[in-house]
Amino acid sequence: MSISAKSTAQQVALGKEVRITMGREMLVEGKNNLDLLLGILVFIAWGQYHIHDKPVITQITRLAMELVVNLGLQKPPLKEPTQVMLNLDERGCPSRPFTPSARTAEERRAVLGCFLLSSVYEPSSQSLQATRWLIKNRVSSYFQRVDALRWTPYLDECITVLAENREYPSDALLVQLVKLQLIVEKVGHAPWHDGRGDTTGSARAPSIFYLKSLQAHLRDFKVNIPPEYQKNGKAMSQIIHRTLIGTCTDVLLLYLYSTELRVNEIALSRVRVVCDSPKFERLDLLYACLHATKSWFDLFHSLPSASYVGFSIQMFTQMAHCIISLFRLLTFDDPSWDRGLAQDTANLSQILGQIIEIASQVKVVAGLDQGASEDNDIFSVLARTIRSIKIWWDAKLAAESANSMALDETLGETAMEFWDDVWLKDILAQGEFHFDQTV
Repeated sequence: MSISAKSTAQQVALGKEVRITMGREMLVEGKNNLDLLLGILVFIAWGQYHIHDKPVITQITRLAMELVVNLGLQKPPLKEPTQVMLNLDERGCPSRPFTPSARTAEERRAVLGCFLLSSVYEPSSQSLQATRWLIKNRVSSYFQRVDALRWTPYLDECITVLAENREYPSDALLVQLVKLQLIVEKVGHAPWHDGRGDTTGSARAPSIFYLKSLQAHLRDFKVNIPPEYQKNGKAMSQIIHRTLIGTCTDVLLLYLYSTELRVNEIALSRVRVVCDSPKFERLDLLYACLHATKSWFDLFHSLPSASYVGFSIQMFTQMAHCIISLFRLLTFDDPSWDRGLAQDTANLSQILGQIIEIASQVKVVAGLDQGASEDNDIFSVLARTIRSIKIWWDAKLAAESANSMALDETLGETAMEFWDDVWLKDILAQGEFHFDQTV
C-alpha cells in the first residue's frame, strides 16, 4: 500500500509506518523471516517513493543484507544440525530427527534480488569524478555507501536453478539482470577505478586486459540471450531495440545499455590503455558510450508515461548516470573526438526536454495526487529538477557560443534549485556526489 498509494501525503505517512515496523520487527523483537525480507526488498526497489524527508534507503538496504545472512540464504541449506547438544533430550537421545531443508524458489529470488538492489548503492569513482566537472567549485563528495551483498558460488547455483525451473516470466528477467550486474561489479574492480591505472613494474595485468575481458563478458551475454528476449531467431545484438516487445524486454534493454556504458566509460578517463594507443581505441570507446547513452534515452522516452510509476529506483539511477555521462561526452576534450557531431547524435537539451515533457504527464495519466493544490509527487519534482538542469545546460551552451565565461552570473541561483529536491539529490548522491551550494 505504501508503494501503490496515489497520494504523496499518504505515501509519506505509510512509508514512515513501514520504517517503524521494520525497526520494531528486526531491532526490537529480533525477528528473522522471509516475509519480512521480501517486504523490505519491495520497499527498497521502489525507494524513490519513500525518501521525501530522510535518505534512509541505504540503511534499510543494510537491514535486508543482514536478514539474508541471518536466514543463511547466501549459502546452501545445512545438511546437519549445527547445535547437536541442543537437539538431545534429557536422556541424551535425539529429540527429533534433523531434516535438511530444501531451498525454495522464493528464497533464491530473495537473495538474488538483495544482491541486485544492494549493488545500486556502490559508488562509482568515475561518476564522482564526472560530477566534479559538472559545475566547477560547487561540488563536494557525498557518500551513502553500501557494499553489495557478497557474491558466493551458491548464488551461481541460484541463477542456474531459477533459469532452468522458471515459475514466472520475471524469473528469467531476474537472472539476466543479475548477470548484467555482475559485469558492472567487475567494472568497479578494474584497475582504473583505484585512481592509479597502469603502473610500471606492477605484477597486475595492464588495463587493456581488463577492458577486453569485460567486453568479452558483454558479448557473451548478448549471444546467450534467452529465446523469449529474441525475435525471429536473431540475438539482441543484431536487432534494433524496438523490434523487441514486452515490458521485461524493455527493462532488460535499459539494463543492457547501462552496462555497455559502464564497460566503455574508461574512454572518459586518462588511463594509458586508451591514451597511448596508436589506433582509434579511444574513439571507438567514446562512440560506444554515446551510442549506449542515446539508445537508453530513446527507449526510455518511447515508453508510455503511465508506465513510469512502476519503474524501480534502479531505472532512475541509470537515468541520472546517463545524464552525467552524456554531459561528459559532449564536453570531452580530445583531438579525435568531434563534440559537434556528438551533440548532433545525442542532443542533451532535447533529451532533457523530453524527460520534462513525459515526467510532467505522469501525474495526470496515473491519477496521482488528485485534487491536490501543489505538485509534490515525485514525477512533478523530477520535471522541475530536470528543467533546472536544462536551464543550466542551455545557458552554458549560450555562454560558450558568445565566448563568455560568466556562467554563474547568468544562472544565478536558478540552476541550483534542483538540489532542493531531496528525491533526485538522494538518487544522484547514492554512491556518487552532491553539489555543495555553500561554496
